Amino acid sequence: MKSEQTLSLKMGTLTLIYTSTIAVGVILPYLTHLIGGQSAGMIFLPLHLVILTAGLLFGWEMGGFVGITLPIISFFLSGMPPLPILPQMIFELGIYGSLSGFFYKKLKWNIFISLLLSIIAGRFFLILYFTFLKDNFHRLWPQMQLGIPGFLLQIVLIPLFFKLLKK
Repeated sequence: MKSEQTLSLKMGTLTLIYTSTIAVGVILPYLTHLIGGQSAGMIFLPLHLVILTAGLLFGWEMGGFVGITLPIISFFLSGMPPLPILPQMIFELGIYGSLSGFFYKKLKWNIFISLLLSIIAGRFFLILYFTFLKDNFHRLWPQMQLGIPGFLLQIVLIPLFFKLLKK
């Protein structure tokens, strides 16, 4: 009986964490687009911020799950990300969430190294995706350049967020 209650409490806690993360992951991009216009999402990468943070906080399993499901839920609730880029976002964000959690929680690597390697791996996936599946690699570089401010912000803001959590 005790283990069933513990399992129920864990499932309830996980559900609350997941839904809260999804809510932030839908609201933050919406506000980013509302304040900064359509291109603000491609510059500041608010979905990436939420998913990298989820992986670091909750581990690779939950980070990967959030990374895969958040863009789908966000698309159905807000129309973002747009349908033509939704498949690439699902895979890219799944990689970010899984790897950030794996490097930080499982391997116990430094938060900066975990973030940087996760970002590099996600971008490497995009190179492969655009080269082999989309056959339009020429469109990738401008997209990657647009996101540089977002990744720089993430490398600064996420560790600051974790520092505040530890206080």
